[in-house]
Amino acid sequence: MGHINGIQAQLVRMAEFPVVQVWCPLHQIDLVVKETTDAIDGSAWLSMTYELTVYLRRQDNLITEIGVTSPKKTNRWVALVSVLQYNMKHEPKIVSYISQRREERNAAVPPVLIESWWTFVYVVAPGIERIKQTFAELRHRLLLVSQQRVYIENLLTDMVILCDLRLVEDVEFDDLPASSNIRFGDWYILKQTMIDLILDQGSRAKAHFEALDDDEKIEVVKQVARFVVSTIEGLQGIKAERTARNDATDDDAPPCMPHELVAIKPAKFVNDVLEPHRARLLKNDWSEDDIYAIEEEHRDLVKAYKNEPGIKAIIDKLDHKSDFNESWDQLGNVRFVNLRRLCAGFATA
Repeated sequence: MGHINGIQAQLVRMAEFPVVQVWCPLHQIDLVVKETTDAIDGSAWLSMTYELTVYLRRQDNLITEIGVTSPKKTNRWVALVSVLQYNMKHEPKIVSYISQRREERNAAVPPVLIESWWTFVYVVAPGIERIKQTFAELRHRLLLVSQQRVYIENLLTDMVILCDLRLVEDVEFDDLPASSNIRFGDWYILKQTMIDLILDQGSRAKAHFEALDDDEKIEVVKQVARFVVSTIEGLQGIKAERTARNDATDDDAPPCMPHELVAIKPAKFVNDVLEPHRARLLKNDWSEDDIYAIEEEHRDLVKAYKNEPGIKAIIDKLDHKSDFNESWDQLGNVRFVNLRRLCAGFATA
């Protein structure tokens, strides 16, 4: 586990040629979401979510009435999505049931669900649901390291657009009253944008938010903004490729898909992609002629993309969801044999 004498560090030192070190993006996302949800309302919101789930799962009468048991809240944040969806869907029955139990005073004391807690439930749920979508996409067993980046970038873009998040350096503050915005580090958010985000979650979310007094509303808006910013900042640091100290590296895994290769000029391909691995190739039964054939085939691929409508049409349809073998098969089995063979060695799932 350690970066000095851990197994990975020892393997890297023993390897004759450079090693691409990776850390599963799914694990990284898991840590980010756990941290940001736990920080909401100083951990009080998540603690109440746990407490309510435990309570509801013991209420046989309510389970019979609703017809389904509250999902179990585990340490895996993905389970939180199901819990929040259950709470939102069955809110009226949950609230009514808890109210009756409090009036009876002859059973286990149910948790007190305050308006701010419900507001967070409604506004946090869609953000986590969007992250869960990316989480599921990244679990595909044939997904390549080079393809994972696009899914994460798309997630970040959606989150930034949803919350109208902007960098402080890009905003002119002279014409904005200080009370209209919230700033966290390098980021800027309009308070009204956060309020609109809450109200967009429906009439129940609106009712809970409007039931708060002015000070509580301000605090809820700040908490939502902090959750958004901290989540986006955490997601920005996610990358599969890592340094020896397990920090994100500026070096990407080698490109290996046709649509990635046509975007690279031949000279850059030779210098940045092929040359760093020349010694490795020669050591593993590639000849100098084989390596030069790779150069030729890359130039041919770039030229074909420019001049052959059929090849261009095939490559233009490829994206981060495309399968490696299916993508190369469409280009034929004889034309780019050496280039494909090289890329098959580069492809890291």
